Amino acid sequence: RCGGDADTVAAIVGAIVGAGIGAENLPQDWLHRLAEQPRSVNWIKKVATVLTVVISEQKSQCPPEVFAPLSGARNAIFLLLVLGHAARRVLPPY
Repeated sequence: RCGGDADTVAAIVGAIVGAGIGAENLPQDWLHRLAEQPRSVNWIKKVATVLTVVISEQKSQCPPEVFAPLSGARNAIFLLLVLGHAARRVLPPY
């Protein structure tokens, strides 16, 4: 509720701190409440494993697959939310 880009800055700082301390040091209830479908906690762990191999062994690997139909539905919902927010911004009171 600070306005501006405070939420973006907090997300970036949280990602940096989380990468530094590791998933095992994060509160487990945070991980259980993660709802970024179709990207689950297991999918994120697979991405981390692939990145570890790529960085440590200098090998190229493909990232884990994401269930595409869920991505399309999720993006359609976000599109409706963004368009609804934009439409609301142009109606009085401004």
